[in-house]
Amino acid sequence: MSGYESLLKVVDILAAVDHSPNEIAERAAPKIAEALEEQYALGQDPYGAPWASLQPSTLKKHGPPPLTDSGDMKSGTDAVSAGPQIIATAPEPADYHQGGTRSMPARPILPNENQGLPSSWEKALKEAASEVEATMQRRINAA
Repeated sequence: MSGYESLLKVVDILAAVDHSPNEIAERAAPKIAEALEEQYALGQDPYGAPWASLQPSTLKKHGPPPLTDSGDMKSGTDAVSAGPQIIATAPEPADYHQGGTRSMPARPILPNENQGLPSSWEKALKEAASEVEATMQRRINAA
């Protein structure tokens, strides 16, 4: 391999390193989306605390867990990558559930800045970073 070819490989590796935050976000977003989906199945917030129980009148309509009657909240909640960021969203009525109202207890779906990053999200990010690091190491070893 010529010096020029070696230099091109190094340039390719550096370009990949520059894009690694995007790649980490791309790999972590589906894992975070899975964690959000699991919250609905378990009836808990992002930090593992159970959502407030349903009122008896609501239990007559459907059983637990909360926020799962029509499936709209669950199907409308997602996490996607946008460059180096991960954007988690929940459908419009989630605002009322997130903070609660005078007549409805809070059942948070998304993390809040006071409690920081949920452990399941942190785990997803660390796994994604490890995957990207392993990919980078393979590229370096192949150079």
